[in-house]
Amino acid sequence: MRKFMCAGKDRGRIEIREASARRDIREILDRRHWPRLEAVGKAASRREIKGRSTTETRRSPLSSKLDPERFQAMARAHRSVEKLPHRVLDAAVNEGARPPACCFPSNGGNFISDCVDHFWYGSIAGNLIQAEKCGKMRSLNFFSREMGLRELKIIANRIRRRDLRTVFEVGAGHIGGEMSVADIMTALYFDILNVDPDAPLDPNRDRLVLSKGHTALVLYVTLSERGFIPKDEISTYLQPRSRLNGHPDCTKVPGVETNTGPLGHGLPVGVGMAKAAKIGNADWHTFVIAGDGEMQEGSNWEAIMAAAQFKLDNLTLIIDHNRLQQGARLAETNNLAPMAPKFEAFGWAVEEIDGHDMQAICRALSPKAVIVGKPRCVVAHTNKGQGITFMTDNVAWHHKVPNAEQFELGMAELEAEAKALEFAQ
Repeated sequence: MRKFMCAGKDRGRIEIREASARRDIREILDRRHWPRLEAVGKAASRREIKGRSTTETRRSPLSSKLDPERFQAMARAHRSVEKLPHRVLDAAVNEGARPPACCFPSNGGNFISDCVDHFWYGSIAGNLIQAEKCGKMRSLNFFSREMGLRELKIIANRIRRRDLRTVFEVGAGHIGGEMSVADIMTALYFDILNVDPDAPLDPNRDRLVLSKGHTALVLYVTLSERGFIPKDEISTYLQPRSRLNGHPDCTKVPGVETNTGPLGHGLPVGVGMAKAAKIGNADWHTFVIAGDGEMQEGSNWEAIMAAAQFKLDNLTLIIDHNRLQQGARLAETNNLAPMAPKFEAFGWAVEEIDGHDMQAICRALSPKAVIVGKPRCVVAHTNKGQGITFMTDNVAWHHKVPNAEQFELGMAELEAEAKALEFAQ
């Protein structure tokens, strides 16, 4: 444990775990801590940092400003090997948070620790809260939009590779729909959702309902990447006594909000969650991911009407519009396309995006995109089997398992993408 002391009217000690710098930042910026941070920031006209060779004492009012170019230059000078802190700082600048003049140490200390005690527990706390109140940010994202997008793509690629390997080794899965939604899952869990693997039942958490529950494997792999379950547990998928069933079970797997599988049930549950948040004056958000074929279920349209009636602007539906369902194309069964005009007719705010464009996904799911009084639908145009050429837009890969040759071919393609992303600037 590292302990940082902020001196002021109420000399409060804040303890921060160092097990993971990312987790530290996320916890620090969790809105539950903001009232305390604001109080600390207002009281921090003087700062005493214990455990250092020197003690800095500087004036740092909440309104202090620093030229952005100088700020970025100073950030570059203090980057860590992991390159986490400069992304945090870049994101703060990009989102409108103003850094205090004392945010960088002169004693050459560890930059992550210095970043935490000089930057986050200083005057920036008040600016973050003000940015939240202005609707500019809901929680500070530790990815910058330039550097972070590359890392998000790397995570999505890693999720696809683990999904492919598991389907091949287990001999079952819905790999086509899992590949089509992998980018959306990555953006949600690593950029959008306010969730904590150490507190999966936190009442202030955001909710995600995977209504297309047959693609449970991609949810499990994403949860393992995010730290909700051990990564090596993925190998137990569909095995006897495993909690990783073919459809997600909220009584067994941390991070799963509700059991899904019967199509058309996830959105009605999500409407109930969003309505409960409204009744309780809570500010958490509910996201639902549904397949386009699933939207043929009448229960969805009852939920769509109810969401508009109750003005659930804390609800976002993401439609994985890959144009394929089990055994046929959507156009050959009950074609609902184009979907946007139908949702608009029911009073929803609608946006259509490329469901594999990470920047577009993050922008569409951002709190900035919310329109007051209207539930939101994001129609994500995706490809079934995305990332593996011979699977892409091929209806046969709804529930097909690759043979050894196909597995090697698909893995080689994904690994080539991973290598390209690794060396991309």
